[in-house]
Amino acid sequence: MKKLFVLVAALFAVCSLSAQDLKTVFNEGGAAYTAKNFQLAAEKFEQVITEGMDMPDMESTVASAKTYLPKCYYMLGGRAAQAKNLDAALENFQKSADKAELYGDTAAADKAKVWVARVYQMKGGEAFNTKDYATAVQVFEKGYAANPRNAEMALNLATSYCELGKYDEGMAIYDKICKM
Repeated sequence: MKKLFVLVAALFAVCSLSAQDLKTVFNEGGAAYTAKNFQLAAEKFEQVITEGMDMPDMESTVASAKTYLPKCYYMLGGRAAQAKNLDAALENFQKSADKAELYGDTAAADKAKVWVARVYQMKGGEAFNTKDYATAVQVFEKGYAANPRNAEMALNLATSYCELGKYDEGMAIYDKICKM
């Protein structure tokens, strides 16, 4: 019985130490976020969420990490978009939207989806301008799905459909634009 008590006490001590360590990791993530090192911050917040999920005393820290993580990916997406690295921008904005949705922050998810659509619009615009309408349709469809309120993207998608001879699909999109 004494061994069991010692084992339980040791296990409790390890869990407490682990929670303390995760709070340190969270603080490192916060410092990285403040220093605008969003990649490191995202890694730290991911670690806190993954390792702290089943720790009752880490509930508020994990909740805070869940708030900051989508913001990290959003900022990484913005930096990549500024650098014209559209694939990285798309990946990070999509991660931001996915994480925000997963953690129940619909406003942050919607904000990220707007940028997902904008990046798809930029990518699709390249194909559209070179008259590669098949590729443009594929890209614009993804952007339109992310943000159907982007009228310019919808117009480009409809025009691309029409250029491919898919008039019914194009007219359906034109109709939706008119209803907006």
